[in-house]
Amino acid sequence: AGAGAGAGAGAGAGGGAPRMAEYPAADRVLAIGDVHGDAAQLRAALKMARVVDDKDNWVGGSAVLVQVGDILDRGDTELSALDLLFKLQDQAPAAGGRVHVLFGNHEMMNVDLDFRYVTSGGFSEFTRAFSSRNTSFTDADSKANASLPSFMHSRAAMMRPGGSVAKSLAERSQVAVRVGDAVFVHGGLAPAHFGKGERGPGEVVAELNA
Repeated sequence: AGAGAGAGAGAGAGGGAPRMAEYPAADRVLAIGDVHGDAAQLRAALKMARVVDDKDNWVGGSAVLVQVGDILDRGDTELSALDLLFKLQDQAPAAGGRVHVLFGNHEMMNVDLDFRYVTSGGFSEFTRAFSSRNTSFTDADSKANASLPSFMHSRAAMMRPGGSVAKSLAERSQVAVRVGDAVFVHGGLAPAHFGKGERGPGEVVAELNA
């Protein structure tokens, strides 16, 4: 995996600044569903959509790409998938495009240190990344790791609140985004989100991202 997911940089999504949740309509809007740790299939889908080249650079021009969450779990190349999306998130604005990464339930599970859907390859990828990006476990890491087996320790350190990957997700992802008349969110919206019709999509999106 590259440096993006472990570094916690947020340039593409505005860093620590408040992020917009509503954007004007675009001529071309693409949505990609659950990636689940398969960077190769993500890359193949992006190439098919003609928004990346063979070197994983953005060539989508003014297109808007929305990845609707669940990048983590079930696959062995989660960090590679995150790094690719974050790289494109940084590159797209220079060409007039945008990349939105949404926060899914599997991201939330990992921040909560619920690793029931993590593969052995997924744990190994995080272990390799931790050794290259972190010098040692902090006291907070040790406390979080106390009840976990050793093979989970690197992932827990990077995914717990304040960890490098959790920080990147907090800075770069959103729960919902509106592009023109289309609202994107992982898992959908329920009628209760709109009350009795008095609340519009913009209000709902803003509340979900609060």
